[in-house]
Formats: sequence, structure tokens, C-alpha cells
Amino acid sequence: MKKQFTIALISMSLISTACLSQEIKPSTPLMNDNCNEYAAMGAKIHPLKEGLKLFEYQNKDYVWFCLSNESKGVMVLDMYIDTPAKDEAQILHISARIGQWTDGKREEWRQVADRWWRVDGWWANASGYNGFRDAERTKLNFHRSTGREMQLSKNHFGRGEWNLNFKITGQHEITYPADVNDERQTMKIIAK
Repeated sequence: MKKQFTIALISMSLISTACLSQEIKPSTPLMNDNCNEYAAMGAKIHPLKEGLKLFEYQNKDYVWFCLSNESKGVMVLDMYIDTPAKDEAQILHISARIGQWTDGKREEWRQVADRWWRVDGWWANASGYNGFRDAERTKLNFHRSTGREMQLSKNHFGRGEWNLNFKITGQHEITYPADVNDERQTMKIIAK
């Protein structure tokens, strides 16, 4: 009896050790301004330039984008999105605050302060306030992150072909895909 109990204990110990040693992969990205888990999840990678990558990941309900910034700087992102479920293309803005407006109507929209933070069908992490950069307390300092993430609902934006353009400003100045003769170019993804 004692021998059977010992064998059972050793077996349970080996099984639990094997379970603990297996790496647990997330099924969806964590919105934490960090793109580390995207490659392990099999996300599509769009290299933009040295030190800057755009990850794209989908599940049945959402599409995530993570802009990976190895140099850990402040980035502002304006994403143009034209999808089957929307009559007009939208601009999704992420900086120290988030907002969205119909393409071509940014100035009209920005005049109304209470429209910030009122987004529909998506979310992103804004750059967090991180004190001041000067003794006079006049220059704001923002958290520097290695990623800029956003999550978009397929129910809201629709399934099918999405046309996208990413304009990144701040530490980097890049438009992806690059404009040609001042004409906006778009990358296409299929939201399944």
C-alpha cells in the first residue's frame, strides 16, 4: 500500500511539473502598449523601417494592431480606415487622447472638446501623462512605450475588405503605405 501511494505521489508530481513547464500562449493580445506577445500568437508583421514594425492579429470578433517601437518613444497615430460597414472613411486618432472623425473633417471635429474619448467600435491606449519636463511645470511629459495598440470590432466596422493607412508622427515621421504623388495609398486586409 505504501509503495502504491509513493508511486501515485511521484506520478502526480511529474504530471504537475510537466504542466507548469509548458509555455501558456495568450489567445488574444493584452492591451498594454507592448507588442511582445504578437509574434508568438502568429500575428502578421509589416516592417515599416528599422526599429518600427506593425503587427496585425485577428480572431473571430476583433482585429488588433500593434505598432512596435524598439526605441521607446512617443508616437501619435492617425489611422485612415475605409470598411464595408461604414458609408464614409474614418480617421482613428491616438495620442495623449483618442478620437475619431470622418475623413476630411478633422478641424471641424477638433473644435469641440467633448468629442475626445467618444469612440465607437474600437479602443486604444492613449499616451499616459508622466509629470513635467521642466522646473517651471509648463512642458508636459508623456509615458514612453514600446508599443501603440488598438483593437477594432468586426461587428462595428464590418467583415470583408478594409482599406487602411497609418500616419505616424512624433519620434518617427512615416506614412504606411507611403503616399504617391500626394495621393493616399492603402493596405488591404480581409476581416474574416
